[in-house]
Formats: sequence, structure tokens, C-alpha cells
Amino acid sequence: MINKFSSQDRDFDSQLNALVAWESSSNEEINRSVEKIIDAVKQNGDASVLDYTNQFDSLKAHSISELIISQERLKESFDNLESEQKKCALDCSGKN
Repeated sequence: MINKFSSQDRDFDSQLNALVAWESSSNEEINRSVEKIIDAVKQNGDASVLDYTNQFDSLKAHSISELIISQERLKESFDNLESEQKKCALDCSGKN
């Protein structure tokens, strides 16, 4: 869930400082992890994509074709979003 902060909150400064402190301390670790994943995909291609997908998404896919989501399923998922989520998705996609 996304935390929402208001500059009107009494503890806004402390909430923001805590968020920024966490982000800066974890950025290096995240960057190292991402670099490791990218290097593995560059070296091993689809095999690494499958390995990481199975690891992070708890799937048991054996081929890339098993990861393809049909247009119908995508539309169904989009249609089931709450209106605020739909608006955000459209804004991010540039289609709104």
C-alpha cells in the first residue's frame, strides 16, 4: 500500500525524513541487486528471466511462452481496478 503524507500533518517532517533516510540507505543494495539481475539476463537470456520470475513471483513456469498474458486477461484485470487505480494507470501510460 502507498503511504500518503500531507504537509499539513504535525509529524510531516519526521515522516518525510524517515522515508528519505530509508530510501538512501537501501538504494545501494537495490542497485547492486538490480545490476546482478541485469547481468544474469544479459549472459543467460530467457533462462535467467524464467529463474527470476519463478523466484520473485512464486511461479513454476518452464518457458517464456507461459508468461504471456492474453489481451483478454489484461482487459479483465484493468476493468476490475478501482477508478482511482484506473486513472493512475492511464496517467502513467500516457493514454489519459
